[in-house]
Amino acid sequence: MISIALLAAVTFDAALIAQTSATLNALGPHPFGSPRNQAAAQFVAAKLQEAGLSQTVVEEFVSEGAPGSNVVARIPGRSDRLLIVATHHDSAKDAQDVTDRARSLSLLIEIGRAASKTQPSKTKTWILASFDGGESAGEGLAHFLETLGKSRALVDGVVLLDASRQGVSSAAPALIVPACTGPDGMGRGLAGRDMVAAALAGIPPATEFSFDDPGINLLTQPFIRTFKTSCTGNAAAALAAQLGVIEVSETSYSGGFTNRAAGEAKGKETQAQDDAAVRLADVAYAAVLGIDAAAPSIRQSDSWLVVGRTVWPGWLVFLVGGATLIPGLLALRSDRSRLMFRAAHALLFVFVLYTEPEVALFAFLLPNLLPPSLSGKFLGPTLLPLILLIAAGGLGVARGQVTGSWLSLWVWLATAVALVLLYLSMAARGKKSPAKAKRGKR
Repeated sequence: MISIALLAAVTFDAALIAQTSATLNALGPHPFGSPRNQAAAQFVAAKLQEAGLSQTVVEEFVSEGAPGSNVVARIPGRSDRLLIVATHHDSAKDAQDVTDRARSLSLLIEIGRAASKTQPSKTKTWILASFDGGESAGEGLAHFLETLGKSRALVDGVVLLDASRQGVSSAAPALIVPACTGPDGMGRGLAGRDMVAAALAGIPPATEFSFDDPGINLLTQPFIRTFKTSCTGNAAAALAAQLGVIEVSETSYSGGFTNRAAGEAKGKETQAQDDAAVRLADVAYAAVLGIDAAAPSIRQSDSWLVVGRTVWPGWLVFLVGGATLIPGLLALRSDRSRLMFRAAHALLFVFVLYTEPEVALFAFLLPNLLPPSLSGKFLGPTLLPLILLIAAGGLGVARGQVTGSWLSLWVWLATAVALVLLYLSMAARGKKSPAKAKRGKR
């Protein structure tokens, strides 16, 4: 209730955002370690202090011989729990267009301006930061987390602001939950269910936005969990430190791959006011307020599925997946030979479902519900979701956007064998034995 009241009182100035963006854009390319990049950090720090964030400092550090600068502003809350809202100020070395950096930094400043007006109402202490090294390996965020020491355990999540190049923003902002390499370089790191649910709960029903991809998020979510794609430096650094990450972007997940060429072509356009940035700021601020209001959890599960604006917990996904097995098993209870194939399929499916519930439900929902009374040839059309998933991954590999799979070889093999067993349970329908001739005269 408090978050809704705070959100209703906040308005973002499209003209002011555009003005700040134009000033930052005039710096031109400013890669990590360059004098221009340090100038960008000093400018952002001055604007945050001007916006009312008196506890703003520029923290200098050195990474592999290159000087870096983090801009860190602290807004005290009612507890010692921490919530990081961040972007980065360094641009790519070969960047000809830096409007995405300029717009992202302008959003951070304006969110800081709005947050500074309601300091006593916050549950958590907010850290508004522009980190260095976001275009490389997230050196700035990694350094900041090291300086936190034991206080790093108090961080309840990281929200990253990622505006697009000028003129390439989509119709509605998107909340994206990236998958990056987890702690110690092992496994997959993904934001926890509680953080995702809190962010979605903070956004008013009337606000237009998408989760991952508009209309196809039930394909995007299994894709993110199945295939390894490039991760931004800040997201990678945060997930490596076991922190949940949500990106608020003007470009959907798949749009980040398909709109790159368009961004280079249109990015240098200027405008008097930035209405698209206001839409992004509205969604980002609402998501942050939602996370701020949520109670912290000790261990967040990364097993969840967003359906509409509802977050299904992992146990619910598992139960729904398990329930899809029941009709087929019951239909074959009197056919022992075919039931054997179906039961073996069920065992392998449960293994995949336990290991990767969201991917398993996506791939097997239709095949499992196909009536066993139908011929095996009807199995093909039900495999369309799995075919789309594999085709999208194959296209990503061909274009150099996918570098591997998060799923183990055992999961892939279990999936393939389970489908074969499912086909056999449908195709192995025995022929009726001929009726025995009656004895005696015909």
